[in-house]
Amino acid sequence: MEGWFTLGHFNDKKDTASINLMQVSFRFEFTESELKSHSHKNKTKNSEMSEENSDKPLIFSLATTESSWNREYTERLEFKDTPSELLETQLDKVILEMFITANRFRGKDELYHRELERRWAAEERERRLKELKRKEEENVKILERVVSDWDKARKIREFAESLEQSTIGIVDDEWRVKILKKANWARNKADWLDPLVAKEDELLGKKTHIGDIFGIFDDYDSKRSTNLNRW
Repeated sequence: MEGWFTLGHFNDKKDTASINLMQVSFRFEFTESELKSHSHKNKTKNSEMSEENSDKPLIFSLATTESSWNREYTERLEFKDTPSELLETQLDKVILEMFITANRFRGKDELYHRELERRWAAEERERRLKELKRKEEENVKILERVVSDWDKARKIREFAESLEQSTIGIVDDEWRVKILKKANWARNKADWLDPLVAKEDELLGKKTHIGDIFGIFDDYDSKRSTNLNRW
């Protein structure tokens, strides 16, 4: 039946014997119960000797305790000699009750493990959602900055165009040329500032292009899609 016996010490105080069945350990012991005293007062010497020589009823007791995952529960089984049924004739009942008890213990463990797995899965899902939310908030900030730069570039171009229009009717050629140069300079800076234009300024360097930014978004969206599919 894939069970076995073990002998050992419990807190170094006394020997203990156990039956291990279905990964459940049953500590067991045999004891003798006290015989009931006679009710009559005048007990003869012969009756006393008879009582001393008589066999005392045996008691076979088992106890099993599961203690793990921050919980503990114990069950006890006891079988006795009776006038109609001796202990040795109850072995089939003993074995059956042990299997039932062990199976109940394993069932409790399985249910508890499933509950732990559900709890861990929920905690992991919550952690991932928080991470996705944090990343989404970062991307929103990036988007706000991109839109702000794009809007600034648009306004600068409008300003440059208005600046060019303002030169109409200016008689002073030198002054008109200066204004047109400033308008052209402003348009170049608008192109550098515009995230939709890949332009490198000789002094300011290269500004992040929208393609690079969207590449970050695409990578994030791919990871998010993968995580969501796992759920």
